Amino acid sequence: MAFMCIFGGIDAFARKHEPDRLRVEFGEVPDGTVFADILVKDRWHDKYAIDFNEKNGALLGVGKDCGLAKYDKNGYTSLLLRHSCAEFQGAALSPDDRWKYVSYQFKISSKNLFRNYSSIKIAYCDNDGNVVGVTEKALTKTFFFTVSGYDIYADGSSLEFRLLEAPLTLIVVSITLGIMLIIILIVTLLVAGRMRKRRNVKIINHIRSGEVDNERKE
Repeated sequence: MAFMCIFGGIDAFARKHEPDRLRVEFGEVPDGTVFADILVKDRWHDKYAIDFNEKNGALLGVGKDCGLAKYDKNGYTSLLLRHSCAEFQGAALSPDDRWKYVSYQFKISSKNLFRNYSSIKIAYCDNDGNVVGVTEKALTKTFFFTVSGYDIYADGSSLEFRLLEAPLTLIVVSITLGIMLIIILIVTLLVAGRMRKRRNVKIINHIRSGEVDNERKE
């Protein structure tokens, strides 16, 4: 039972923090908000920057002349409408939604995305794609050696960007599995070495017995 709970928790963590998916979660949103989008600080010669993302525009029901598509203040532009590396998956931002979110599918890993863009904001938009509010900026972070996920939370004008460390059970199980693999490898090498030694002893004894027989014949 404990085994199932541990691996069930790991599986849930993996599903929530898939490397090419992200959900931005929300608290309070401005009146009239229908969807929201991440605004990224464009880099010089950004290879993902485009004039307009037709596919995301169709998914959101907005055109290239909407406020979000034209938004460009202090270098911040729409991730969905002005870049090619993300696809809109869904949103739940109505007053009746208890759990408010916007979900993304990335064409690159979220880790590489946030390495590419060092700061972000969130733009709140109405049904026509007009920007009705923008959060303060948040600096992005990336992880290097630990298993993590990203937690982006917008509440009105505030924005939080956090790294989520893996559950303790995942870390413990990973270390345990690593130790077990090392032990299995060592045992396998020891057994193979002993078998080889026994085989060599048998060969030597066989050769010696043959030499003794030959001496007797002589």
